[in-house]
Amino acid sequence: MKKVITIIWARPQFIKHAPVDKIIKKYAKNITIHTWQHFDINMSDVFFDELQIDKPDYNLKIHWLSHWMMTGEMMIKIEEIVLKEKPDFILVYGDTNSTLAWATVASKLHIPVIHVESGLRSGDKKMPEEINRIMTDHVSEFLLCPTKTAIENLKKEWLEKGVIRVQDPMYITVNYFKDIALQKKYIGKLNLAENNYYFATIHRPSNTDTKEQLESIINLFNSLNKKILIPLHPRTRNKIKEFNLDLWKNIVLIEPCGYLETLNYMFNSDAVITDSGWLQKEAYILWKNIFTVRNTTEWIETVESWRNKLILDYNWELLRDAKDLIEKYRDWEYIDFYWEWEKLENLFSKILK
Repeated sequence: MKKVITIIWARPQFIKHAPVDKIIKKYAKNITIHTWQHFDINMSDVFFDELQIDKPDYNLKIHWLSHWMMTGEMMIKIEEIVLKEKPDFILVYGDTNSTLAWATVASKLHIPVIHVESGLRSGDKKMPEEINRIMTDHVSEFLLCPTKTAIENLKKEWLEKGVIRVQDPMYITVNYFKDIALQKKYIGKLNLAENNYYFATIHRPSNTDTKEQLESIINLFNSLNKKILIPLHPRTRNKIKEFNLDLWKNIVLIEPCGYLETLNYMFNSDAVITDSGWLQKEAYILWKNIFTVRNTTEWIETVESWRNKLILDYNWELLRDAKDLIEKYRDWEYIDFYWEWEKLENLFSKILK
């Protein structure tokens, strides 16, 4: 029986891992490594229970380091595990430091890399994720692309061998768990009404590392005509404390929440405001209007369908005029870009035979 090592580390990866793990285990032994890059219990452990994922075989517990120190320490521990387990394949998701670390070690040890969510590009090389995506794709044997745009991006980089358009596991997971999530009554406990609040997440360094930028976003939230529900990321919480900001009159703060709760809050919101890559996509799958607090996005299809607006691309100084955009967005359309793909099960049955 073939052996696969699969790497998980953060919320989006748990979501993608849920269907992939079940499929792989039909055809191979799947050893799961959790790097613990996100280690808050509400950002990690709860997902194993909610998404019915087996607990990881290894926990590396690497966190709170600089990007390259984190990547380097991972690579040292990764090599030890790989030499011990001798896998036939290493599977990585997405674009975090863990993705790059595992892909690099695997390529050095001549182990084929399967990259799920390959080919995504934001065009912004100041984002660590963009560098991780590019470098991982160039050492991968199988490049599993969720969109046509992803395939075109790889062609521009002269990558065509092993490129496959395949079902997006996050799309599968959202549709599988949506009905379960909507049975819950989370918003009632927060005194919020359906379609009468915005759901928001803000955590990227570009939005939180300077007082001026973070304060401008808070001011935007406080100027809107509806309450803003924010599960507060540890990075943002630390920066609020560091900058001594206390501007929460229109904002409902909650702790980081689990997958089902997040789906519920997004589905019942009037719109989603975020700087997260995965949240853009999940909101889109749920047919929600999205405002992305970034200059670029790797999910260009969501923008081309006019359902996702990049509010910094309008050259507004510190989001000054974004209020009008968010409150006047009604006539957008939905284009389903999840078609013409190979089924995940078919693909892995071929790769792992």
